[in-house]
Amino acid sequence: MRYHFVDLKAAFPIQPISNLVTTDTPRLQNVDKIRTALLEKGKWHYNVLALVASYVHRGLSDEEILFMAPKLTLPGYSVEQTEQDLLGFCNSARAKGFDDHPDFLMFPAKVSPTISGQPLFDHVLDVSLTPPRYLIDEILVENTIAALVAPSYSGKSYVAVDMACSVATGQTYHGKPVTQGSVFCVIGESRTGWRRRINSWCKDKGFTPNRTGMPLHLSKYGLNFRDPDTVNAIKAELRACADIKLIIIDTLARSFGGGNENAAQDMGQFIDACDQLKYEFGVTVLIVHHKGKDTAAGARGSSAFYTALDTSMVINKVGNDIQLTCDKQKEGPEFAPMQFCFVETAADNEPPVLSLVPTSKPKGMKLGKHETLAMQTFLEATKAMSPPRCVHLSDWRSEFHQRHTGDNTKSKDTAFRRARTELVSKGYLDVKDDFYTLGDKATSDDIAKFVA
Repeated sequence: MRYHFVDLKAAFPIQPISNLVTTDTPRLQNVDKIRTALLEKGKWHYNVLALVASYVHRGLSDEEILFMAPKLTLPGYSVEQTEQDLLGFCNSARAKGFDDHPDFLMFPAKVSPTISGQPLFDHVLDVSLTPPRYLIDEILVENTIAALVAPSYSGKSYVAVDMACSVATGQTYHGKPVTQGSVFCVIGESRTGWRRRINSWCKDKGFTPNRTGMPLHLSKYGLNFRDPDTVNAIKAELRACADIKLIIIDTLARSFGGGNENAAQDMGQFIDACDQLKYEFGVTVLIVHHKGKDTAAGARGSSAFYTALDTSMVINKVGNDIQLTCDKQKEGPEFAPMQFCFVETAADNEPPVLSLVPTSKPKGMKLGKHETLAMQTFLEATKAMSPPRCVHLSDWRSEFHQRHTGDNTKSKDTAFRRARTELVSKGYLDVKDDFYTLGDKATSDDIAKFVA
């Protein structure tokens, strides 16, 4: 159970500085009950964060709030450590303007409205129409969850490094304005590789790395985002840092703690940890993730992953280049595809860097009469689906037969079999266990033409 600040304040009353005492007072109510809740594993952070935010709103000074430290110190921690945590809460609450907001409990999802005392609805005119603020113009929106999805060995870490360095230094991302801030990267795959690519990026940009002008941090190893203790440890370290703008997780698989990526519950735990970081620090969380074996099906694992994203970006190889496209952007329009080539640096054995090049125009589908009809009926059979489109052979055949002008079932079956075989061989469709999905060569432009 989480307590509202009224209950916590009753247990830990704050007095003016001049009246502070170091001994317990008779006015402390329900101390044992509240302390028991605070000391329970996993509940300290939420309750104390809410309490501090409420006191910041009421105009209490940091000194007055720090007076609670002895009462709130967990076993195994010193009062000084608790004071540092409380000071971090104070700074975070003031930075987010809690002193100008109505009283509310942080993370109130499980708190009854009768306890919080806050309305559940706002009038439509009270809802802000502020346009989204971009971390990287047109690409990454501030305070969102984003993903960078790509097959193995397709350059996804190069794109992640490119974005991380641009945000940390404030340099434009291939001509697009950037909001500068601290960047934290949870590296589960090749920390040394990240360091070398960052060196190459700096040399290419003529930037001299330094601690103040490039607040970019790499984890020592992969961190399990499905473990509450690990997530709390991440939060504790981040609270000591200012102006955090971006957290990159490379990759989801190495930060999943052995969970089942196909299980919605396990994926939900991972996304919940990302949401906690997003809400507390107001950051953008960028998750680097692999495509599945069926690359046309998108990101590997549970569909709960794609559903939870604010921004979804995909990397595909185009010859020797890579192309970055957006297939989901909740807060704005999907940005135009960006294509990059790999450019070797002057230094020997240094990783290449990405250079923006003109985007290749996809070649349109060249299909025969029956193939065209097969593709049209495939799209009709899957038009109600969100990505990825998928249809079983029998359902697709039914659509095809209704539209085909053949005289008998046999001729329709023959035309359908040849058409679907050609579509698969040309890469426009993929098939597995009689389920058909879009292939890598089926571009969004092609699909739009067929739908039209």
